[in-house]
Amino acid sequence: MNIPKAIAIGRDRGKAYGSLMLNDSTSMGYAAYILEGFENDRDDVMDLAPRPLSGEWAGESIKEIADVIGSDDDIALYAYEIAYIDAWWETVLFHAKLIIGK
Repeated sequence: MNIPKAIAIGRDRGKAYGSLMLNDSTSMGYAAYILEGFENDRDDVMDLAPRPLSGEWAGESIKEIADVIGSDDDIALYAYEIAYIDAWWETVLFHAKLIIGK
C-alpha cells in the first residue's frame, strides 16, 4: 500500500483536470453558480466533480490507476480518488473566485 504516493498523484491529477473546468471565457454568472452551488451543497453542482474510479467518464481504468500509484489496494485507490476530488474542487473554486473577484 502506497497511500502517500496515491494522494500525491491524485492531487496532481485533480488540480490538472480542475484547471480545465473554468477559463477566461467563463462568465461571472457561471462562476457564481458554481460557488453558490458548492456552498449550499446542491446536487447539480456537486455532481460536476469527476469520480475517477466510477467508470462514468472516459479516463483510465482502475487497473491503470493502480499501476500508476503502485497499489491495487482499495484503501490506496480510495485515497487517490478523495485526493483527486478535493484538489479538483480546490482548483475549480479558486478559479471561480478569481473570475467573480472574490
